Amino acid sequence: MTIPERVARRPRYKGYPIPFTTLVVNDIPDFKGTDLDKWRDCITNRLCGICGERLDYWVWWLGGPACFEHGHFFDFAMHEDCARYSATICPYIAYTRQYADWTKMHEGYTLNILPVNRASVTMYLGRGRRNAIRLVEENGQRLVYAGPLFDQQEVPTQVLTHPPPH
Repeated sequence: MTIPERVARRPRYKGYPIPFTTLVVNDIPDFKGTDLDKWRDCITNRLCGICGERLDYWVWWLGGPACFEHGHFFDFAMHEDCARYSATICPYIAYTRQYADWTKMHEGYTLNILPVNRASVTMYLGRGRRNAIRLVEENGQRLVYAGPLFDQQEVPTQVLTHPPPH
């Protein structure tokens, strides 16, 4: 898949674009961690969680079955091309989260996904309206409510036989 122009403008680490909300510690991105300040910027300013640019009227969400059932997500909305690119290139999505080392987290940070979603092997992509997004709290965790979702589709995944290159 061709890298979307707006994602291509992102800083890179070992050749991979660094998503806007990725936690960066000592100039090294932790792709499974979320920079909560940038996450709040996405909510406040309606920015794409991947490229960091302002979202269009239609936004796209990636998540497991529970996210789509309840409409609650931790990862923020994206442009369609950013979401589709992420679903293809991100090892945590493309390899059904098997790739993640959930035991290694930076001090002071916690996992950025709900436990029910961590075990999910099925990921979905769906479309919603930017103006429906709002912050909610569920079981003591702040999440983003997506509002009504349309065009839900399963994201093709691969079985992980060896780790993808870093």
